[in-house]
Amino acid sequence: MLQALGRFIHTRWSGEIDHRVLLQREMLIIGSLVNFVASFIGLILLASKFSGYWAAFVHFLPLPYNVFLLFCVFRHRESGAWIRLIATLWWLCMLIV
Repeated sequence: MLQALGRFIHTRWSGEIDHRVLLQREMLIIGSLVNFVASFIGLILLASKFSGYWAAFVHFLPLPYNVFLLFCVFRHRESGAWIRLIATLWWLCMLIV
């Protein structure tokens, strides 16, 4: 399990994964899904009269993963200006939403 996680991180960080797959699948699909689930759970916590701190904590829980994906896109040798712009806009949207 730990070895698979290390391989997952290494393939993205070193640019071994295609930059289009990194942007489309990892960021736009999986990353957005993770963020929406975390936000939904945060809203459920808020509606259940939990502390707003817990709701904010759950909402911002995917932030390190989002930053990791953004840095991976910027480090990739084949990602151009448009891909970096889309990745940055996605990151800003996920930070707000």
